[in-house]
Amino acid sequence: MDYDPMPAGAIMDPASAHVVQGHPDLLRALFWAELRRQAGSLRFCRNYPTGSFVHDFYCLNARLAVRVETAPADPAAERVRSEWLTRGNIAALAVSMADIREDLRGTVARVLTAARKRLPHAHPAFSA
Repeated sequence: MDYDPMPAGAIMDPASAHVVQGHPDLLRALFWAELRRQAGSLRFCRNYPTGSFVHDFYCLNARLAVRVETAPADPAAERVRSEWLTRGNIAALAVSMADIREDLRGTVARVLTAARKRLPHAHPAFSA
């Protein structure tokens, strides 16, 4: 049986938010658990490589790379990454640790909405 660190209907209370604030790995794990729980027929992977880049999360169906921002990105490196993703018809979406900590379910919903926008209307994800 899988352990659900954030049961349905639960919100992260201020005490819990304070505990995970300094633990980005725990926040990523919570995000991953909630993403898997809500994804339905969308297929997501963690630490997914494409070319010379490894994405924090990647939706195979929608070709959507999700990056969890922990620090300001290097503009030159981001430009190279963005150009490579564009050439590969891969969309990019960045979410911040603050977004995950303050509104876990809302952040996951934003990722799922972005993924569904890239799918054909007949995709099973629309019935999930």
